[in-house]
Amino acid sequence: MAEAVPRPAAFWLAAAATVAVAPFARHLPLWAVLVAPLAAGFHLALFRRGRAAGGRWLPALALGACLAALALEFPRWRALEPMASLLLAAFGLKFLELRSTRDAAALVLLGFFVAAVLPLFAQGPAVGLYLLAVALLLVASLAALQLGGGGGRGVPLRLAARLLVSALPLALVLFVALPRVGAFWSVPSPAAVTGMGDELVLGEVAELSRSAQVAFRVRFEGPPPPPAERYWRGLVLSRFDGRSWREVSWGHGEGVVAWAGQEPSWWRRDLVLAGPPRVYEVFLEPGGGRHLYALLGSRMLTPGTGMTRLQTAVALPSPAGRFRYRAEYRSVVAFEAGGLPDVRRRIELALPAQGNPRSRALAARWRAEAGSPEAFLERILEHFRRHFAYTLRPPPLPPEDAVDAFLFETRRGFCEHFAAALAFMLRAGGVPARVVIGFQGGELHPTEGYLTVRRYDAHAWTEAWLAGRGWVRVDPTAVVAPDRLTLGLLGLLGAEQVLAEEPVALERLRHLPGIERLRWALDTLDYAWGRWVLGYRGVQGELLGRLFGALPPRWLLLPALAALLFALLLAAALALPLARARAHPADRLFERFCRRLARVGLRRVKGETARAFCRRAAAQLPELAAAIAAVDRHYEAARYRGAEASLAALHRAVVRVRPGGPFLQKRLRPANLERKKGLD
Repeated sequence: MAEAVPRPAAFWLAAAATVAVAPFARHLPLWAVLVAPLAAGFHLALFRRGRAAGGRWLPALALGACLAALALEFPRWRALEPMASLLLAAFGLKFLELRSTRDAAALVLLGFFVAAVLPLFAQGPAVGLYLLAVALLLVASLAALQLGGGGGRGVPLRLAARLLVSALPLALVLFVALPRVGAFWSVPSPAAVTGMGDELVLGEVAELSRSAQVAFRVRFEGPPPPPAERYWRGLVLSRFDGRSWREVSWGHGEGVVAWAGQEPSWWRRDLVLAGPPRVYEVFLEPGGGRHLYALLGSRMLTPGTGMTRLQTAVALPSPAGRFRYRAEYRSVVAFEAGGLPDVRRRIELALPAQGNPRSRALAARWRAEAGSPEAFLERILEHFRRHFAYTLRPPPLPPEDAVDAFLFETRRGFCEHFAAALAFMLRAGGVPARVVIGFQGGELHPTEGYLTVRRYDAHAWTEAWLAGRGWVRVDPTAVVAPDRLTLGLLGLLGAEQVLAEEPVALERLRHLPGIERLRWALDTLDYAWGRWVLGYRGVQGELLGRLFGALPPRWLLLPALAALLFALLLAAALALPLARARAHPADRLFERFCRRLARVGLRRVKGETARAFCRRAAAQLPELAAAIAAVDRHYEAARYRGAEASLAALHRAVVRVRPGGPFLQKRLRPANLERKKGLD
């Protein structure tokens, strides 16, 4: 019959399950998170009344309800969120059939697996501390299972803490020494929370910009560029269908991308650069999709990354999580000033055959009156400066003729409205133009010197091709709201507007004494965690490269294995004398008991448990069976349940075991020459 779950173990399991699933409330449906606490509470309620777990019908009905909720919540299951929700539901429903210690052990293992899924959604230092707390509670649950009903309330937690602390040195050696390799499988990424999509639809960037979450951080070798030059290019959108702007794929073949270490022939032909190169390093946060961000005129330095002819950064394979890359940039004097190929010119001038008639007519009239593309461009910008307003809550635009509605009716918008309208007007007047989306600005750390670019720094601007000058960056937002470039979006509009959907963000409280210092301290901690812990793969690669040069990856396993072997030997050398010096009093008494039986030829076989040895000894010494059973009972209570009173009882029981006499020794000695069947 299966052994029942001890009451302390049931409470520790319920606590561990509740803590393990709590942080998923920010990323998964609430019903999936509540399954484990509710099921654990139901199990404890039955446990208090002395009843077993629910029958077969209750888990089946609960499983059906969870599957129905999952189908309603997620139309498509091939994604991380539905799979994680299913895992949390299964983890919680396991409590409804918790009957034996085997079920409890399975729950502990499932708890570790659930905790391992959390870093797929968040990877900050707080998550690391949280996972350590979850591991502590799960190990305490295992300890409570082994201790049974004894040991006191705090004994499982203290034992778990000692076990985790003793494992930290080996974990540290493994973290530092073992080479990081890519996964042999792929995991669907969570829904993007930072970065840009592959298209721009009026209103989309305004929604993206209302969050203080970090998109990426940048560290420069030397002072960073001034705020007005911090344009982080993400995508170049050249195809317009009347409603949205999309990227035109030019491929990633030779001649299209300048990969790290390469300099194609078009690089010097398309770009006229000036000034010394300045190196910077970008730490891209997870959730940003496949896009990288870089300054105009950058040359990528990290293997596997490159710059396209459109001056957008790419990586192969696309980054799935936190990504670190280095680049150098120089000031751009001219970009493709030599001329546009016919194919490119047609794309950068293309407009739908129908739509936005008033904007087309106005552009044609202004272009004819201006006489030159430069004057035409200045006429449009002057119109924006006089008659338009910048806001995070622009009026909705109709799906048809959205540019007409913005230019002639609402006249209030965000950066995407101005950039898209300007590009449309320029194309309608015969000037090649396109929309660029990315980020603009970045907050400089007062002491560490790195830039933090957040989601509310998302930005869109326009590039116009002018003869003799090439592509020229034109930011109509800077014309309508000049302080956007110098103060940033938060400084321009205030936290109340920018962070309306994040009432607890520290940026909203930065005016209070001490909050600004706390905010920067937390940001520094998060940056260090991302660089040295989550981004240790790149740091480790550079370190191993300096120590061993350009060796094949398989050769880099040798120093890692040597370090691991050294750590194991050191741990064994330190642990064995310590274990002997700190032997449990119950173990010392049981050793005395074994020596007494060894005098009559009854020796404990290697690998034989204490209970099995006592049962074998009682069978061969029936006249001492009662005393041997008392030794077994009191040893288990003193050793595994922490019952101090049983230690004295064990001592008395060992003293009562007095095998001896010539006849008894002669009778037992031959029988013990044979090993017990099934034992080595």
